[in-house]
Amino acid sequence: MSGHAGLEALLAPRSLAVVGASTNPAKWGHRVIEYCHKAGFAGPVYAVNQRTGERQIAGAPVFPSLLDIPERVDCALLAVPAALVETSVKDCASARVGAAVIAASGFAETGGSGYEAQSRIATIAEAADLRLLGPNCFGLCRSEIGLVLTPHDYFPPGRVALLAQSGNVAIAVSQMAMQAHLGFSLVVGVGNQIDVGFGELLEWCAADATTSAIGLYLEGLPGGGASGFVDGLDRCRERGKAVIVVKGGRSKAGTSVATTHTATLASNDQVWDALLRRHGAVRADSVEVLFDALSCAAMVPRLSGRRIAIVTDGGGDSVMAADAAEAAGLELAELNPATKEALTHLIPPAAPRSPGFNPITIDTPGGMDDDPRLVARCVRALVSDPGVDVAVVGGVFGGYRFRRDAESEAARELAKLAKIAPVVVQSAFADANPPAVDELRRSEVAVFPTATRLMRALAARAPHPSTPSTRQASQETSKLLSSSECAAILAAAGASVPAMSVVTTIDDVEAAAGRMDPPFCLKVADPAIAHKSDVHGVVLDIESPTALLEAAQALWRKFPESPLLVMPFFPPGVELLVGAFTDELFGPTVLVGRGGVWTEIEKDTIVIPDPAATRTIRDSLPELRMWPMLSGERGQRAVDLDAICELAMALARAVSADRRIVVEVNPVIAYSEGYALADIRVVSR
Repeated sequence: MSGHAGLEALLAPRSLAVVGASTNPAKWGHRVIEYCHKAGFAGPVYAVNQRTGERQIAGAPVFPSLLDIPERVDCALLAVPAALVETSVKDCASARVGAAVIAASGFAETGGSGYEAQSRIATIAEAADLRLLGPNCFGLCRSEIGLVLTPHDYFPPGRVALLAQSGNVAIAVSQMAMQAHLGFSLVVGVGNQIDVGFGELLEWCAADATTSAIGLYLEGLPGGGASGFVDGLDRCRERGKAVIVVKGGRSKAGTSVATTHTATLASNDQVWDALLRRHGAVRADSVEVLFDALSCAAMVPRLSGRRIAIVTDGGGDSVMAADAAEAAGLELAELNPATKEALTHLIPPAAPRSPGFNPITIDTPGGMDDDPRLVARCVRALVSDPGVDVAVVGGVFGGYRFRRDAESEAARELAKLAKIAPVVVQSAFADANPPAVDELRRSEVAVFPTATRLMRALAARAPHPSTPSTRQASQETSKLLSSSECAAILAAAGASVPAMSVVTTIDDVEAAAGRMDPPFCLKVADPAIAHKSDVHGVVLDIESPTALLEAAQALWRKFPESPLLVMPFFPPGVELLVGAFTDELFGPTVLVGRGGVWTEIEKDTIVIPDPAATRTIRDSLPELRMWPMLSGERGQRAVDLDAICELAMALARAVSADRRIVVEVNPVIAYSEGYALADIRVVSR
């Protein structure tokens, strides 16, 4: 299905072997055999145990080794300790097994000898065309075909794929799913990604007709795994399948734990934000948000916009839903006159009417308490409005215990409407799962316990707004290069670098003045001083060589023995910061944002991982809050965006040529034609 050799043997095997099968019902090597039989796996399941005298384990025939099994096995679960894994992998290779799942930990995540053992295993498998999942993994499950190779009893079949570097996260999501009648097309514990990793699994899910949404708990990728991961995200986006990601290791402490846990590169967190967004994935900040977004993605079609219409049975619910919508970046829809007219005849006379009939509150006599079916009639009017992207029901639906039949009828009507247009429900009784809520969920209508959770999940199904990033990429310094070294690096990469002269004597100053025309700019050239204007180390608009000499003498009195930099003075323009560094996983990465003295104060920056062309950078610039300053709003002239993007690409080339360096130009003075580099800073790590 995926086009990757051997992956079918892992994800759609026709036969199974459990190496390390146990006669003890409490052991994993016993339970998985029972699980597969119970789930209805159609092919043969073999138990491999060289010590037992039993002829069967959990109903599976027992063989002393894989080589004794009379047929070639597609997939083997290695339920053995780490010390026996290498031997078991050799047996798999000799028996021409198609794929193996390595559950044991104690490999690359521990470093040293564990890393070496993992490398040996990978070499053995590669030579034999044996695909490996793990080690240090939770196994996998495809309930639809009865494949249950996890310690967890059962994941009900459904349309969500879950790929996780943590078995506990997978179990937590499954427990939430049981409550919401959400099922799984595939569950995989990815582990150390010795071979099969997130990239291939994403591509498989993209092609799988039963999968509509994919959830990831990801701590990192192995070296060289970034391109496959990005390709997998792109395939899912091309097929219109939502990918929701919880990225572990956001904090410094979390990153340290993630590295020891799965031996992966955690990478810069802001780069992950930018990369996931660029390739169509949605980032969640908790398992709860992941689950909510997956529920929504499995049951709600991708929204065409961010306009919502709200109907509730309580004034407080209407207010909270509107607040939650705004906090999630959604907007209240403007209803058309025909919709308002229809609602006028539906809403009880005593019901409050907001100016735009959105939100709608029906908690008065003649409202929901008298006839819960009223909410479905209101939703029918709302989903007929072309200005509404999604209708939201809020309040206590399911809680009208004296109107159970009417509520169930309303639930069936809402389910029918949800087949026509997006409809989502929030109910205070969601976790209690009363009959009407249960009916909604069985009909695949998403139900959430709070407005906040509902709106955050909906936001993940809506087109992404242009919201700027407010965090700056960290740059750990080791060596600051001189001004002349900085200029040479940028010039070699194709940037337009102004004339610069580093001077240490009066004679040097006179010589520099003879090589360029006034007005001049003079600044302290000590690379350790990042903000030269803060220490009054800059003199601007110097009109003559004589004035330049006087300014140099004044700076030397203040900064004895410091070199100075003479360069042209540039007229005012829009000040930007443009920088570049090499991310461990994703390669050359560009940073663009507000520059000059406002860089730390405004914190208005965007990160663009691995820009393939200036178009990639150009398309990202509107995310900046300062975009109106660049695009020429309020009667101002637009800056030369093509030139700025070319500069950013030049910086990307510079860091690509030398992965050790971090380049920052601040400020870049942007004009309607071209730009000027007022200060360059290069750090070699």
